[in-house]
Amino acid sequence: FINKMKHGSYLINTSRGEILDEKALLWFLDNSEILKGVALDVFSEEPYEGPLLAYDNVIFTSHAGSMTLSTRIDMEVQAVNDCMAVLNGFKPKNVVPIMVKEVC
Repeated sequence: FINKMKHGSYLINTSRGEILDEKALLWFLDNSEILKGVALDVFSEEPYEGPLLAYDNVIFTSHAGSMTLSTRIDMEVQAVNDCMAVLNGFKPKNVVPIMVKEVC
């Protein structure tokens, strides 16, 4: 999918580390003008110790976006609401897609 991005794009991955092909990412950073930079919040293996660490245009974050009190409270409320929906015979609002289940 990287080859379909506009030249000068920034790739940001906050979902799952496994969805990115690291070899392809390295190739595009070294051989193409498509990627201007990359931000990674998730990795296939942690802690990340791969070759992307040497790139000045790649940043790594700590996957801590959900660490605020309000976000944690919202997550708990959503989980309880979905559990109650299932217990009452209804479909939960937040369903994990089959694709994600297979990766996990």
